[in-house]
Amino acid sequence: MKKVIVAFVLLTCSVAAFSQSEISEKKMKYGISLGLNYSNLMFVDFQPTNTTIDNGLGFNLGILADYKLTNWLSFSPKSELAFNNCKVNYSSGNSENETYEVMPINVGLMGHFVVKKQNNNVSPYLFFGPQYQLSLMRNQRSITDDFATNDSFALDFGIGLEKGFKHFNFAPELRYSYGFNNVNQNPALSLLHFHNISLIFNFLG
Repeated sequence: MKKVIVAFVLLTCSVAAFSQSEISEKKMKYGISLGLNYSNLMFVDFQPTNTTIDNGLGFNLGILADYKLTNWLSFSPKSELAFNNCKVNYSSGNSENETYEVMPINVGLMGHFVVKKQNNNVSPYLFFGPQYQLSLMRNQRSITDDFATNDSFALDFGIGLEKGFKHFNFAPELRYSYGFNNVNQNPALSLLHFHNISLIFNFLG
């Protein structure tokens, strides 16, 4: 419960800090996001025998801000609650196989730099930046113990397209998150890195 409270505080503060600054509305935009993600969980050194990885679809919900630094560069802090669908199936030597869920629910805290080509109606853009993925749920299906999933540090990069409407801007984007650290705490398995690809729909006002 403590982790959940901390996560939601961070989720709110990442955008609220910007709303308190004295910046003109033309330079700052706020919004919400929703989308789909596909996990790409990988063993780092080798995949143990009698193991399989199941990667599947999940979904994201988030909030974001966009602060215009120059005509072509902006900074976009984002916070997303992600429901992921990835797990490792393995045999531990008992009669039954076990399923180890990895990063089932996490809060992603991102700081993206956005390089944008300014057009009248449609603006294509590229973005990159770090992401810290805070794991909220613990695996409950282990026979011997309650193994937690480690938090993940990732580098995000992707492309998007921003379209202006009368009351808001719509910006779909495709993002890949490349995880750098081991997220596994199950001693029956080796190192695991958590990557994913997301299709996100941003609504900014």
